[in-house]
This record gives sequence, structure tokens and C-alpha cells, in this order.
Amino acid sequence: MSSDLAAPEIVDLATAGDGELARLYRLTSAIARELAPDDPPIALQASMAAWRHRNPFLRRRDWIVRDTSSRIIAHGLATYWLGQSNRHLAQAFIAVAPEQRRRGLGRSLLARLLADTRREQRRLILFNERSSVKAAGAALARYGATVGLENRLSRLDLERLAPSVLADFHRKAAERAQEFTLGSWVGPYPEAELVAIAELMQVMNSAPRGSLDVEDGHITPDQLRAGERALAASETERWSLYARERAGGRLAGLTSLTWNPSRPILAQQQETLVRPEYRNHGIGRWLKAAMLEKLGRDRPEVRWIETVNAKTNAAMLKINLELGFQPYQSVRNWQLTVERAEAYLRQCDGRC
Repeated sequence: MSSDLAAPEIVDLATAGDGELARLYRLTSAIARELAPDDPPIALQASMAAWRHRNPFLRRRDWIVRDTSSRIIAHGLATYWLGQSNRHLAQAFIAVAPEQRRRGLGRSLLARLLADTRREQRRLILFNERSSVKAAGAALARYGATVGLENRLSRLDLERLAPSVLADFHRKAAERAQEFTLGSWVGPYPEAELVAIAELMQVMNSAPRGSLDVEDGHITPDQLRAGERALAASETERWSLYARERAGGRLAGLTSLTWNPSRPILAQQQETLVRPEYRNHGIGRWLKAAMLEKLGRDRPEVRWIETVNAKTNAAMLKINLELGFQPYQSVRNWQLTVERAEAYLRQCDGRC
């Protein structure tokens, strides 16, 4: 790292003052514009509320680097899942202001992340990278990370959504999904449904993982509630549509969408799940079409919907293309072992 730059310092965002968080927001907003230049920014107050919230199932540590004027020019983040599974993982993020790159800041933050990961007794660090920032992939490759899963970020322009497409999805559902009925929840899940929803969420374990060294997740009702509190802290609204078996009342499928009023034209499509034994009934198509109709009716200001799917998830990609989603960016999940990261740092030893 250049000698004129301060070393990374640890910061607790949960207790940081407004001024400190505003300085961090300026950096994260610049990085967000680089990652997704067409997306409206999340508001400062929503970002500050999210940073100050703590999920009891996640341990988080942040490091920042300042320049001589105290401007924050780099940020490192490590999160550790405290649930029953995947206790070998750390999820990490390193961001450096564009004009400050190639000065060793990313490497310095990696060293802090690595030492912390060691203390947490984790052996693998996961990173996400978007195709819009070429420098990120190049840096991860230098560190010794490898790509574990390739994903597609797709976008739907609701102004170009043909009503005939939704009508066709509903017609097919009427033919193939007569044994099911749809319902909706806005906001937190009903208490009486929480156990059933947590059990349904295990279907996510069937999603493609590529070569990622990741275990099956085991979602609990308490974890679902913690996730809802995190959404509320960031002023994010969640809608859920579900399919239920008429005869037995069992939940067969679920789709969710999130929306933040600080950027009203953009919504995020979250998980779409259908139990394996209920597939090939058109339930996934029905749920997604019904969600789009609800969005158009209740949030007409939304212009774009984004969703991320593994490039090997042919079934979901086919549904999205039929609805009009178009490829927007590539998103890659990288994995870096502690041993390879340490080898990179030893090799550099101030020379990289």
C-alpha cells in the first residue's frame, strides 16, 4: 500500500455517527453507480438504518481506509453466518474508489479480512462480482480465487410487458394447476404459517451451486423473522405470493418480490420455489405472472424488475425469457481458500 495512505481501521457501523456513515455512503454510492449505472440509488437514511441494524444470525465486521482529508476511499466487509450450516464460510466484499485503485488498498483490506476469517475459524471466503466492473474479477483472480458459479442478472421493462403474455400464463395455469389456489402476504409472514414456510424454503437447496463449496441451508422460523426485521430496518417492503394445494392445504410454491420507496422505479424479484412433487403444473409461471399483475396494479411507478439466476438454471431462465426478462449483466460467485489467500499475500510481500 502506498505510504501516503492510512492503514485500514475497523469500524462498528451499528454505533457509528451520522457523519461517519455519510462518508461511507459517498463511497458505496459511487461503487453502486459503477456496478449498476442505470439503477437509482438507495437513500442515505435507508442505508444508515440498514448499517445500524444487526441480524442475530450474522456476525459482521467492517474496515475502512481514509485519505489525508478523512474521506473514506476503501471499504472491506466480512460476514459470518451463525446458523447450523456453512460454518466454514465467510462472505466478503472489498470496494476501492476507482481513482485509488492499483495502490495496494484492496490487498491491505484482504489481509485484514483474512486475519479475521482465521480468528473465526473459517476456511473459505466467498465474493460476488458483476461484469460491469472488470477490475473486480481481475483482482479476485490475482488473489487466487476461482469462479464457483456463473449467474445471469436479468431485467424486465414493465412498459414492454405484453398483457397477452400474462393471459397465456394464466390460461395454462387454469389447465394444469386446477388442484391449487393462489394467495398473498404483504410484509411479515403470518405466525400460523411460519413453520410451513421455513420448511418450504428448504427447496432452495435444489438450486444450482456449480462448484461452490457450500452446504445445504437449514432455514428456521427464527431466521425468517430476523430477515424480516432486517428488511424493515432498511425500509424495504416484501410481497409474497403462494400456491396452496386445495385438497390438503399444503404450501406448494412461493415467490417473493422486494421494493424500497427510496428508488420507486425498481423492484427485485427474489426466490421462486416450487416443491419437486408439484412441478410441471405451471405453478412457477402462474406465481410470477400473478406477481407482475399485482405489481402493475399496486405499484404502477415501478418500471424495472431485476432477478438473478444461475446460468445453468434452464427452467427458470426459460420462464423469465417468456415473460420478457432480458440479460443485463453477468454475476459471478468466487471462492477463495484461506490457504490460497495467504500464499498470495506472502508472494506479494509489498511488491504487488
